[in-house]
Amino acid sequence: MDINLSRSTKDNLSIKNMQFFKNSDLLLYCLLMILMGSLSCSQPVRIEETTNCKAKLDLSNAEVANLFNSIYSFHKPRMEHAVKENRLSPELYDLYSDGLLALYIGKETRNTKVLDQLIDLVNFTILNTESKNVLDIPMGGFAITKTSTKDFRAWTTTTTNSKYGTITHENLLHTTLHAFLIANITAELSTDAQYAKRYKNDLVIYADFLNESLSRWVYKFPSTQFNGWGCTRELFSFETAILAKSKRGIGSKSSKSYCNGITDQDILVAGATTIFTSSTTLNALKTLGFKEETNTLQTLKKYCSVANQEILGRINFPNLTKKITGFQFDSKSWVDHPDWSVDSKGEASQDISHSRRIFHLLLVYKRNQITMLPIDINHALKSFGNQLYYKAYNRNSTNPLFSNYLSGANSVYRLHYRGTSDSGVKKYGLSYTIFATGYLGLENINPEYKSIRKTILNSPQALDTYRLCPKGKIPAISITRARFYFEASRYLFPERIN
Repeated sequence: MDINLSRSTKDNLSIKNMQFFKNSDLLLYCLLMILMGSLSCSQPVRIEETTNCKAKLDLSNAEVANLFNSIYSFHKPRMEHAVKENRLSPELYDLYSDGLLALYIGKETRNTKVLDQLIDLVNFTILNTESKNVLDIPMGGFAITKTSTKDFRAWTTTTTNSKYGTITHENLLHTTLHAFLIANITAELSTDAQYAKRYKNDLVIYADFLNESLSRWVYKFPSTQFNGWGCTRELFSFETAILAKSKRGIGSKSSKSYCNGITDQDILVAGATTIFTSSTTLNALKTLGFKEETNTLQTLKKYCSVANQEILGRINFPNLTKKITGFQFDSKSWVDHPDWSVDSKGEASQDISHSRRIFHLLLVYKRNQITMLPIDINHALKSFGNQLYYKAYNRNSTNPLFSNYLSGANSVYRLHYRGTSDSGVKKYGLSYTIFATGYLGLENINPEYKSIRKTILNSPQALDTYRLCPKGKIPAISITRARFYFEASRYLFPERIN
């Protein structure tokens, strides 16, 4: 695939905009590197800590866009350093969270600067050799091993060799997150006349990139093996895996077999493939010069039909009251998984952080008007908001917090994670994730959420908890990103859902 992106990736930030170590620190750092056998004195950008913050929030569109400018100035040098260290993959995780919100802000407020910066970051990852090699790898694998002590479970990762190299579970997550982001950028901008013209070259390359990577992941090279309690030893592609899971065919048919659970990667690849192969997106891309491969797209569309049927079919809507429905996803499928096995309500519901994946899937289907689905997306989003508000939110006016699990359970999360003696995330410990997930955008669906925003703004304790105006010293970028997340969620839904 030839790459000729219209945005230059050579427009790097100037040295004066980077906050490096002091000269004496740099000298010591270089001497240490030389003693360790490295000739490189490269170093990550360090953002100074701060105790000063202004609690002014509910910003204007321009002020929110300016927050992303600071985030862009944080990401670019970190990525450049990561490339030198041959570890760009982890940077894709943060880019996913920041990038989705930046996309919605840029498009809804018609802010080309935000979109230019987002495109520049994405182009850097695609043009970079290390990133391209990682993203070209079809799939990775994961393993969970059980120890002799029932409440001490080890979460371990395995590497999977394939035609294209080796990838770990973490890298697979990072790269599928990145593909999901790229697919959303491609779908949102190609169908907008102004931005389709502005980013024509970029969008065609993104389409080629998605066409190659998704087809490889979905059906070309089965290379993932699920290891653990009762799991089969077969190799799966995303297509064969979702078919097997629909029949509970990867592990034992017991409800405790996590092998048949829907993973983050299942959701991300299904979502990316669905919006990329939608007729609206494909028609827009064809006018830009994208040449589709009929056989490839037919196979991808067939996969989408099966994947959406299985993934969305695992959503159920419990009655919270006679008039209010809640939301649960893949309940009890993961009851023996160490992340969720201590859910005190015994439902093995997802934690509120991981739940963002299914929330984002519903969101992008809503934004891209994806139809022919097994559930009503508007009803599902409304019910998700109900579940979070009525079951997970403590509705405390002075200290608003969210329980660790979507079911409302507030047990420790990830106890003994990865087989260590880690005590896990304590009660309400995942509350801070409601910003990066975009959950506050549900105020456009559930009026109750406006009270959450107001409560947080009026609570000094909440301003500290959510890093909007912390009492102690934390990195300045943490405050900037918290404020960006808090404000950006307003732009998730183009129109109100009744």
